[in-house]
Amino acid sequence: PAATLTSPHRAMAEAPGTSSAAIDDEALRELRPLQFLVPDEQRAAWCGRAAASLFGWGKQLEPRPLGPLEALALGGFDEEQVWQQLELRNKPLLRYVQTSSRRLRPALEKEDSEDAASTGTGDDEEGEEQSGEEEGE
Repeated sequence: PAATLTSPHRAMAEAPGTSSAAIDDEALRELRPLQFLVPDEQRAAWCGRAAASLFGWGKQLEPRPLGPLEALALGGFDEEQVWQQLELRNKPLLRYVQTSSRRLRPALEKEDSEDAASTGTGDDEEGEEQSGEEEGE
């Protein structure tokens, strides 16, 4: 069941198995890409908590169980083992998204064609504009 969430950061902090201090908004704002080039145990632990929070938040919002894990386990696992856990979730999630997209596509195409018919614009005009833009690049 989908939870009512006021902010993504709060939702991550409230994910199952995480403490309310899991995501520090100020620390998130201060992160810089180059900081990840230097090993830092504290930052690695923070990123692990963030990943576990996101994983838990995703589990709360999924329409059906996607993968065998209920939570991302970090304690006693090395980076490769954590990645393996993420892959266990990502593969079923990707299949779900692809299947849902295939099912949704005909409805979206129908809606687009109805919108184009009601406004008097067709796909041909849009296609000509796009091909002209691509040639100029």
